[in-house]
Amino acid sequence: MSNLISVIMPVRNAEPWIKECLESIQAQSLTNWELIVVDDHSDDNSLEITQSASVEDKRIRALSNDGSGIIQALEKAIKSSSGTWITRMDADDIMPPNKLDLLLKTLDSSKTSVSTGKVEYFSEDVITEGYRTYEAWINQRVEAQDHDQWIYRECTIAGANWMTHRDNLKWGDLKYPEDYDLVFHWYKIGCSIICVDQVTHQWRDHAARTSKNSQNYKQKAFFKLKINRFIEMDMDNSKSLFILGDNRKSKLASEILKEGDIEFKVIGKDDIDLLGPHLEAQVLVAVFPPLFERNQIRKFLSYNRFQEGVNWWWL
Repeated sequence: MSNLISVIMPVRNAEPWIKECLESIQAQSLTNWELIVVDDHSDDNSLEITQSASVEDKRIRALSNDGSGIIQALEKAIKSSSGTWITRMDADDIMPPNKLDLLLKTLDSSKTSVSTGKVEYFSEDVITEGYRTYEAWINQRVEAQDHDQWIYRECTIAGANWMTHRDNLKWGDLKYPEDYDLVFHWYKIGCSIICVDQVTHQWRDHAARTSKNSQNYKQKAFFKLKINRFIEMDMDNSKSLFILGDNRKSKLASEILKEGDIEFKVIGKDDIDLLGPHLEAQVLVAVFPPLFERNQIRKFLSYNRFQEGVNWWWL
């Protein structure tokens, strides 16, 4: 079946939510899918719930992780899958009924693209301002279709809100946070990001989320990953490197650059005039002020022949 979709799902201690998640997958308008669940040593009933579902629905397979951690669980899921098209799901989230259909149609059989859509947080508690801000930001990327331009700012695609050809996946070499590193992998191999202007993923916020409790998903881990990927993919050794802004972000970036023996200079926002039109340089902008000030920074850099996403980036 050339259009079979493999849904890969790592699971660890998701008993409170996994039944609802499974039901949302089974309710998909597109029915040509398989679900490969890899349990990562849960000490609750997550595996048993999935095994029970697999008896009733042969499209579901329940496996156990041979190693440890999300990356190895995902790697086993991929190796155990047979679909041409791959998407990831998280066991505490929900698929809107037309998610698989929308993402597959958006790909339009392209083997060199990744499809994604908008996200929507939900919770039994109040959604924090930070998560609402990220929800709005990631949805803006869908509307503008400018993911590559912002790649060093944040993870531009939600970890369980994409679909692509199986040849575009390479879990074994990824670093944590793996969802962000996968986006870097797509950036490196030149995948185009094509978007659905609809919500294709419902993201559950709760206190036990892995991203809230694992060191693999703390700010320092994100910075270590993105600075190292910048060094690998976009840094030009023939040009001077500047970090604009003197704050926690610039300090984290500085630590990682120093570890790699990379020469750079940190300048305050008030010293932006040092970035003149004749300067052969790259700039990581570590400040993120209100929109008016951001536009002033953009205007200045553009006037001085810097191009966003080419030789300067938001950090």
